[in-house]
Amino acid sequence: MEVDKAKEKTLEQDDVLQKYKDAAQIVNRVVKHVMGEIRAGGSVVEICTAGDKMVQDEVDKIYTKAVVVDDEGGGGGSRGGKGTAGDGSKKRVIDKGVAFPTCLSSGSCAAHFSPLTAEDAALEEGKLVSVDVGVHLDGFIAVASVMSVVGGGKVSGRAADVLNAAYLAAEASARLLRPGKTNQDVVNVIAKAAAHYKCNPVEGVLSHQMKRFVIDGNKVIPNKPSLEQRSELFEFETFEVYAVDIAISTGEGKLRETTFRPTIFKRRVDIEYQLKMKTSRQLFSEINAKSTALPFNLRSLEDEKRARLGITELLNHGLVVPYPVLSEREGEQVARIKYTALILPSYTVLATEFFKIETEPGDPVTDEELINLLNMPLGKPKKKKEKAEEKHEAMQTE
Repeated sequence: MEVDKAKEKTLEQDDVLQKYKDAAQIVNRVVKHVMGEIRAGGSVVEICTAGDKMVQDEVDKIYTKAVVVDDEGGGGGSRGGKGTAGDGSKKRVIDKGVAFPTCLSSGSCAAHFSPLTAEDAALEEGKLVSVDVGVHLDGFIAVASVMSVVGGGKVSGRAADVLNAAYLAAEASARLLRPGKTNQDVVNVIAKAAAHYKCNPVEGVLSHQMKRFVIDGNKVIPNKPSLEQRSELFEFETFEVYAVDIAISTGEGKLRETTFRPTIFKRRVDIEYQLKMKTSRQLFSEINAKSTALPFNLRSLEDEKRARLGITELLNHGLVVPYPVLSEREGEQVARIKYTALILPSYTVLATEFFKIETEPGDPVTDEELINLLNMPLGKPKKKKEKAEEKHEAMQTE
């Protein structure tokens, strides 16, 4: 739900910037924990459930006091108590929790795999796995997708190629998220990074601007433009937040819906309909109370069986949007790196980490644009004193 620009909260406000950073730190901790749980034979349901529980446990530790709040920008269903300030304004603990359910998508499966308990799957030795996590604090969202490999060890062959391409695209694109640069600039470097390792960007994947309680804003960066999916050219602006989602494939880069049923959905707040089935009405009421504007997993609802039955009527009448489980052709491999970037006046904050795993190196990068981007600093510029100390330490070790 987009809000009036005059009322919109942005990175220009210190408390908003801090909430984004705090959400990102939780994402990083959860991602690192989930990566440590990945093992051959591991239950996808158990690991994803543990990831979501850790998100909730972590957010419950902070922002615990009731504060005066506004309800602009939609909401995710308050978990906190309510009260009234002396001037009559509302006080409550801020909404906080899962912004995107934990997912583990492995092998040729590219995205959104977080199955129901009865449809669990086991992780296979040697498979690449993408780990997706999302957190919000007061509607300010941080998301990440990183890669792991079941069983650990150095990755080689085509798996290393696709990983190296995704890491290169992520490193280069992050340095382009500055005022004056465009979404097409990012598209171009993703294509170059993929081509260097003889891979392909995946069609149908979009990076979005994020706003308060908005995980998929109107400004988008296509991972690979197609006739069906184009975006308007725009320049990045100061105080914007982006979830940059990079997906690279060893195959042709065209995803297909799998036979796995979708389990992740998002409420369409612009659609209303009087549901007929009691089960559907109960489910819809729970969704509105818990997750009005952000994606949720059916598994996280009170009665998983009822959720599975009731979601059909909601889908048929457009009340929710599914996130289908998507896959490349069998035998191909997909690498996804998603990160949260905060564009500030003097620099861009890469708020979530890549958590790179070890790969066999490919051929050295020769493209001049990519080399120049990789040589650019990223993040807050170091002060002269810090630079001098680093130079002194370097001289001492020589």
